Amino acid sequence: MKLTPLRRVGVFFTGLSRSQLMIGFVVVLAVLLLVAQPIKQRTYTSVKRLGDDALARREFGLAKTEYQKLRLIAPRSAEPEALINRARVAEQDILSLRQFYIERGDHGMLALLDRTTADYPTPDVATQACQELLKQAEPELALACIEKTTTTWPRYRDGWITKSIITRVLGRDDATAEALQKAKELDPNSAPTNP
Repeated sequence: MKLTPLRRVGVFFTGLSRSQLMIGFVVVLAVLLLVAQPIKQRTYTSVKRLGDDALARREFGLAKTEYQKLRLIAPRSAEPEALINRARVAEQDILSLRQFYIERGDHGMLALLDRTTADYPTPDVATQACQELLKQAEPELALACIEKTTTTWPRYRDGWITKSIITRVLGRDDATAEALQKAKELDPNSAPTNP
């Protein structure tokens, strides 16, 4: 009678005592755990890197999705929740990512952040810097820049007009209308009605 591989295993185990079976089971389990732990760690590291790369590109939804996968890989770890929260905060406040970019060594992005938060000498220079950020396809940074400008120089009409343009690009229609209204209040004769 020819034995299949499964029957061979069964025949092998039938010749063992209960204590030998338990020892064998523990050894097999230990080996599986030793093999699985490095695989789990590599998977965690790879998924975290994907989330970090998405966050660096400011793809906030994708970053949050990748970080949520970490919850499944390491359910007892607090890190996935902290990473998800970092992405949520960054979605509302791009400037909160400064430390993240420092840790990544992303000097180009740090230079853009510096331009966004610089103390400009006049509202003209500040508004022009914000417009340059928008021209460089950096609308989130341009918005942070113009918000600082309109806070520093709230009576500067061109700052509010620029803010309306930036918020329009970002699809924030309520903010666009508010900025245009503020510009019109400052100078009713020259504020555009549509950016």
